[in-house]
Amino acid sequence: MSYINKVMLIGRIGETPVFRAITAQSAMLTFRLATNELYITGTETREHTEWHNIVFTNQLAALAAKSLYKGQLIFVEGKIKNRSYTTPTGATQHITEIIATSFKLPGDAAV
Repeated sequence: MSYINKVMLIGRIGETPVFRAITAQSAMLTFRLATNELYITGTETREHTEWHNIVFTNQLAALAAKSLYKGQLIFVEGKIKNRSYTTPTGATQHITEIIATSFKLPGDAAV
């Protein structure tokens, strides 16, 4: 049996994307994406912002690095990945990332 790990987000890029060339064939582009939810409590409308760690890899990273910028609206499709790492002080940190498989900018064809 196969299960599905698929995420679709529409939001704004919250920081300048960071591109890293790892080797001649591999690269990464990372940034944080803000998504907003509006909800009503009594007579008041409230907004909640959720932040997502987005990771583009390899050819998709190189392509996205040419066109993405802070504040831009973007549709990202990908999968959730959880990982842990150790900080220089020895503490274990856990992070949830969205590993992008495609993206689309409003008015553009999907990439």
